[in-house]
Amino acid sequence: MAGKLMHALQYDSYGGGASALKHVEVPVPSPKSNEEDFYPVVDWANEIDTLRCISMHGITQRCLSGQKDDAAGFVGLLLGDLDLRVYMQFSRFVDEACHQIEINESNVGQVGVLPYIPRFAELTTRMEQYIQGQSRYLVDQAYTKFVSKMFVTLEKIAQQDPKNADIVLLENYAAFQNSLYDLAKVVPTLATFYHQASAAYEDACTRHISMIIYYQFERLFQFVRKIEDCMYTITPEEIPSQLGLSKKELRMMIKANLSELDKSFEAMYTKLQNDLASKELLPPLWDKCKREFLDKYESVVQLLAKVYPKENVPGVTEMRRLLDSMQKN
Repeated sequence: MAGKLMHALQYDSYGGGASALKHVEVPVPSPKSNEEDFYPVVDWANEIDTLRCISMHGITQRCLSGQKDDAAGFVGLLLGDLDLRVYMQFSRFVDEACHQIEINESNVGQVGVLPYIPRFAELTTRMEQYIQGQSRYLVDQAYTKFVSKMFVTLEKIAQQDPKNADIVLLENYAAFQNSLYDLAKVVPTLATFYHQASAAYEDACTRHISMIIYYQFERLFQFVRKIEDCMYTITPEEIPSQLGLSKKELRMMIKANLSELDKSFEAMYTKLQNDLASKELLPPLWDKCKREFLDKYESVVQLLAKVYPKENVPGVTEMRRLLDSMQKN
């Protein structure tokens, strides 16, 4: 039995695996019917590459399945002990990896993609190569621990820099999705985390884009907010008579905030460009920013038309034309 296990591991070592070795001198234990024959195999493989525990778990589970009729016998008990040893060694590896992820919390002020994101992508590729038989469950357990720790740590790091929190989140969730795009198609557990990252990415994008839009057109949205507050208690026709909401003040607001729109849109683009460390995200985020602004502005125009039906307010079509005329790569 130990000979078969050793043979399988040696074959895995030299068969093109991610950590294949050129040559390893290992004294193969002579066949004995005791645990000393098995444990050195596990320890040897673990020292070379802990990920071999995945293969060993699959092998021992397969052997245990063949011992169902004599699970309480010597061989069944020995295989159970061996599988527990494999599981404990792999669990230590997972716990240590999670600890390394947590260490990132102390790196305040990091910009861009955190190092454990691409490392996890590399690790998943290797782990998938070692899966045998029933070891899928062991690997999925590890993925769950890793990703849960990664996402919690990412959120904590983002909270340490509130000003740039959404940038940190959206860049890292985007990197997570990009690095696992192919594997998530075939591994259900990774697909679940992929969708979680996608939702978190969209939320962070929406918050950051809204901030950019409101910052650039602050007076417009403040004016609209006052109108919305008044509409709870008075009719639209009465609003122009309220302090700060006269037709004259509407015209002043339009002149101050909606003139030179090309410069305002350019400022929005520049702000987004400067915020991003991952420049490949700029084109899709700018497209999203334009759509979000047009959606918000359409609601603004509809509201102003109810309250100031005869006033000249720049239309959505004009805004769309100006945005489309901006050629950005």
